[in-house]
Amino acid sequence: MAIRMLERILKVKLNVTGTENIPNAPVLYVINHFTRAETFLLPYVIHKYTGRHIRSLADEKLFVGRFGEYLHQLGVVSTKHEHRDRMIVGDLMTGRDDWAIYPEGAMVKSKKVQRRGRFLLATTGDGHTPRTGAATLALKTEIYKRRYQRARLAGDHEIAADIAERFGFANAAELSTEDTTIVPVTITYYPLRPGDNAIKTLVKKFFREIPPRLEEELEIEGNIILSDADISIHFGEPIPVAPFTKERFFTSRLIPRFIRSIEKNNALLQYQAKRLTRTFMDRIYNNIAINFDHLVCAGFRAIDGGEIDEEHFRRAIFLTARDIRENRVHQLHETVSGDLSALLRDEDPPPYRSILDLAEEKGVAKRRNGNLEINRLQLEMLHMFHTIRVKNPFMVIANELENAKDVADTLRGYLRSDPDEVREDAMEAAHSADCKRYEREYRETFEEGVSKERSVGAPYIMRSTKSRIGIVLSHGFLSAPEEVRLLAEELHARGFSVYAPRLAGHGTTPRDLASRTWEEWASAYARGYSVLSQCCDSVYLAGFSTGGVLALRAGALPWKKVRGIISISAPHDLGDIRARLAPAVNLWNEILAKVRVGRGQIEMVQNNPENPAINYLQIPVRGLRQLARLMDHTRALLGTIHKPVLLIHGRTDPAVDPKAVRKYETAMKQVEPRTRILETENHIVVRTESRFEVAEAIGDFVETAESTAGARREKGRDPSGPNPLEWQEAS
Repeated sequence: MAIRMLERILKVKLNVTGTENIPNAPVLYVINHFTRAETFLLPYVIHKYTGRHIRSLADEKLFVGRFGEYLHQLGVVSTKHEHRDRMIVGDLMTGRDDWAIYPEGAMVKSKKVQRRGRFLLATTGDGHTPRTGAATLALKTEIYKRRYQRARLAGDHEIAADIAERFGFANAAELSTEDTTIVPVTITYYPLRPGDNAIKTLVKKFFREIPPRLEEELEIEGNIILSDADISIHFGEPIPVAPFTKERFFTSRLIPRFIRSIEKNNALLQYQAKRLTRTFMDRIYNNIAINFDHLVCAGFRAIDGGEIDEEHFRRAIFLTARDIRENRVHQLHETVSGDLSALLRDEDPPPYRSILDLAEEKGVAKRRNGNLEINRLQLEMLHMFHTIRVKNPFMVIANELENAKDVADTLRGYLRSDPDEVREDAMEAAHSADCKRYEREYRETFEEGVSKERSVGAPYIMRSTKSRIGIVLSHGFLSAPEEVRLLAEELHARGFSVYAPRLAGHGTTPRDLASRTWEEWASAYARGYSVLSQCCDSVYLAGFSTGGVLALRAGALPWKKVRGIISISAPHDLGDIRARLAPAVNLWNEILAKVRVGRGQIEMVQNNPENPAINYLQIPVRGLRQLARLMDHTRALLGTIHKPVLLIHGRTDPAVDPKAVRKYETAMKQVEPRTRILETENHIVVRTESRFEVAEAIGDFVETAESTAGARREKGRDPSGPNPLEWQEAS
């Protein structure tokens, strides 16, 4: 009942990993301690994922009234209970219940747990080493179990009865046949944000004055519980206790005299307890779920001087995240394990924006003229134990990463490396990530007789040393990067760097495409810009057919290096292509699905492409619906585009109505597009002889756009946003 009540109260997102490390044996969980919520959070989590009951300790002051009764229901015992240690050892010996102990002895609010290479916990006062009580009890559990078994075999019934009575079991049958195991548990919170919340406001409403300590805990822990924070809980690799008790002194006949009661510890036991404590504390602190805030706050701390180029800072975080993902040593939060390529373009991913906003609010960092200015005094300012989480959360977050020294060292290395080398590394890393994503998806979705050759779908880059101008060139719907290769080669020969991204669900199978969204296609296109923006000063967004729609959509985004947009044979709406029946077919499928009718559903439509070696032979209906949504989204943005635009289309295009060009021209309010009409009856002009004319038109367009951008630079104006009149005059 208590567990169900807690589940209804919790508003957090729990990310639980490592449950496979929980053995089917008596377990003593040792857990890091940062909030009071952990006292009742861990019993809930362990019960939910293992079905096993767990007991823990809590401050005696909490055992008051109904809340005290609630703690008793959860199996929580007061730290001052006179039989506390006997209860723990007895439960572990028999396997009646598992136990959870917090070896830090108190909440470590600053997350500072090391000093000069050794564990020293910064709690109240001058700090202390981790408590060895958990290790001592685990050791005694195994020692007393062994001593009981030896006494029975030797016929020493008095000793055996004394141990059984002390630890609450009747006979040997009640003892667990499995050895005691310690499981280190690491809890990581994200994000850690101070600020008012409903709990704090409610308490202050009823009590005019509340102690500062309580106010701080209500602020931090209330936000964790009420603001949809992530709590990552990792169960580390189990540590068998028995090997720490196999010293000859523990197995000799001196044992009865060395350990006479549960209250007295001998020197050897203390030595082994310290060894065991160091072992599991090291695992606790190294198993934090590294999140985006860790990298940013550690980055602030690692910056030499008072400022750094922000693009360089972002690249260093991007590359560090790449390295720790590939090393697979640490636990990772989703803010680090996912795609971070937005750091390489002119976007602030939500995690980056969130921590930068807090940094500006607290006066720790400021963005100015492309730099991050760090207020080192504010960043390193020490605060009282009970206020540091509110006053300086950056120090708390950076302290937590100190235990992952390899990560902090990697980040520091990138920050202090040559910016040009880091930029080149970032470009290669972004391209490599794209290729690995394709290889993984191709492997996972492979269908014999359906999947194309692996090389057809691989994204590629063609670097040029002739200029620092790049073109993102996307393929169309149902196709793959190979579709635009011939045009890419022609553009590359003219001195441009070209990147051909692979849109999600393409180059694999139609079934894979059916599960994808247009937002995933847009993300893939954006990653192409991320790659080229690292090696080019000017970038042009281009695409064929659906790729042209994506180029226009991206052209409405505030990417600084974009100088123009090139849309080739792109439909303006679904009515421009032969698949206008898609919404009706998709709606029919949804109606049938709701009434659970399997027959009659149309999932795929046959396709007869111009290039069957590249394009899918089937059209997923849901994919068509996503195409329609992409067009709807793009049409809403056309009036905001202010960069130069080139529209290329075949006069008698058999697949996409040439009237789409006029629709685009009418919809663009801030710029008058340049138009090039080709005298061809083919749709895929990027692979026919028409590609030479397409390349020539693109070359002329780029030359004009670069000239306009150069003129704006000379006047001290932003080269990425030409005035429509300037563009028309240049054209």
